[in-house]
Amino acid sequence: MIVFESFLSSGSFIFLLSVVALFLYAEIHYKPRFLRGLLYRKRPEIIFDVPQRIQTTELPVALIIKDSHKFPVYIKNVKIEILQSSQILNTFTYKENQSVVSLFFSKLYTLDVKSYTGSYLEIKCTLDYRIKSKNRSVVNNNYPFLKPKNMSVYIDPDKRPLESEWKWGDVHCHSHYTEDQVEFGLPLKLFPELGKATGMSFAAITDHSYDLDDGHDSWTGVDPDLAKWHNMQKEVSELNSKSSNFTLLPGEEVSTDNGKGKTVHMVVINPDKFYPGCGDSFEKGVFQKSKLRVDQILSDLNGKAIAFAAHPFEKPSLVQNIFLNRDVWNTEDSHSKLAGFQIVNGKRMEAFRIGKKEWVKKLLQKQRKYIYAGNDSHGFLNRFISIHAPLISLNNSEGHIFSEMLTAVRDVDQNVESITQGLKQNPVIISSGPFLNISIKNSEAKDNNQPRLFARPNEIAHIGETLEGKPDTLKITAKSTNFFGKIDQIKSYISNYEGNQEVLINTYNTNSLHFEKELSLTNLPWQGYIRSELTTRKGNFALTNPVWFEEQKS
Repeated sequence: MIVFESFLSSGSFIFLLSVVALFLYAEIHYKPRFLRGLLYRKRPEIIFDVPQRIQTTELPVALIIKDSHKFPVYIKNVKIEILQSSQILNTFTYKENQSVVSLFFSKLYTLDVKSYTGSYLEIKCTLDYRIKSKNRSVVNNNYPFLKPKNMSVYIDPDKRPLESEWKWGDVHCHSHYTEDQVEFGLPLKLFPELGKATGMSFAAITDHSYDLDDGHDSWTGVDPDLAKWHNMQKEVSELNSKSSNFTLLPGEEVSTDNGKGKTVHMVVINPDKFYPGCGDSFEKGVFQKSKLRVDQILSDLNGKAIAFAAHPFEKPSLVQNIFLNRDVWNTEDSHSKLAGFQIVNGKRMEAFRIGKKEWVKKLLQKQRKYIYAGNDSHGFLNRFISIHAPLISLNNSEGHIFSEMLTAVRDVDQNVESITQGLKQNPVIISSGPFLNISIKNSEAKDNNQPRLFARPNEIAHIGETLEGKPDTLKITAKSTNFFGKIDQIKSYISNYEGNQEVLINTYNTNSLHFEKELSLTNLPWQGYIRSELTTRKGNFALTNPVWFEEQKS
């Protein structure tokens, strides 16, 4: 009875309940009191990883070793094999011969794959190492109970589809500064090369607020000097100064009160201060509430930053709702500084459908909110390894892969400030691969023989902009590649504020990689918006944010 009471008082029992069905990542060294678990190992996590798709002739292969400061290792040899249909095509070997004694060790190996352009490859990585005088080998990763499975990568001869004024990026990524009892992210220095190989130009580093305030070598203690947050800011700046054609955006994912006493997550990019939030971190036990409300953070936000709801409509499990106080975003929120909603979070789920519906409701209420896409990736490039049963088993699954779901922004320079501002006010689209752009044009100066007040003939408005006057023409441009699939269907919608609904303007069915069309517009209301969406024959998609129009009335 005494042992059981101690077990309960330690929080271990409640911890087990609260993490069931949680969105977790494979940290295998957490050991609650009296519970070692089947996953626990006295050796560091060793992980090899590669992107699922690259558009360069050099394949970056990442080696990550975590917690070798607790479990020192001596790494000897690395062997990387390229295979097709289980047949070895090429082998690369590297002599390392070095001791690794650090919280995070990482290295990129660059493989020449130009002779395999247009092919799917299997990658098998082997590390020979020594720990406590014992020689061991690991294939791809050393997670317990997972069968070694080769990684798959496509060497794409085509670039990720885009137009020259646009840039692709991931607005929700976790680096190694997210590191706690159950999860961790990709070492920050690896992002630029990995991102460029997949066709990206930027990535927002949005580590958890409850991790960024941790003390040295602690998952629960708070550092009043915020050394970890400052170090992240400094490293982002240093990497940006060294990297060309790729920008890291400093940010955080804040656990915050949705105004109804429940915890939700909000992404803040390029803030000038740290925003605390640990309501669902389990650092102070269960049944905790977040320190700051959404409106408090937004009201305090400086003009150089952007904030949007992170995966706002992913419904937490009942256990999470009760013990971690998590819930969905407050749909009543309409704060002017909330830029919008990240409705795509690593994969298309029910939350995406709900998020799109709620976003349209906001638009029809004349709230100018944007949608964004990210992956909430915690370092995984090829497949997502998650905890299946807490402390017991792991699982391989799809989704939440770096560079899979992206946001594109137009007319921005390659720096933090320009990209951040562009995400707030420039043309922005979201996509799982294909590109889609729209614009509207006012080609006539008159309407029914009456001059349009303040209307400028031949004016063009792009996504995020407002055309002065009724548009006469909608221009649609779409691009895809064989990897993402031929364009199947493009739909365009116009707002009907009075009917509180959207009206389908037109549907184009096609079977091509490139599409461009100008559609004549007639009988429009005096104000509204137009947006478009696309699907490919491989199931990929793209959505535009709206372009608005408004005829000035006397």
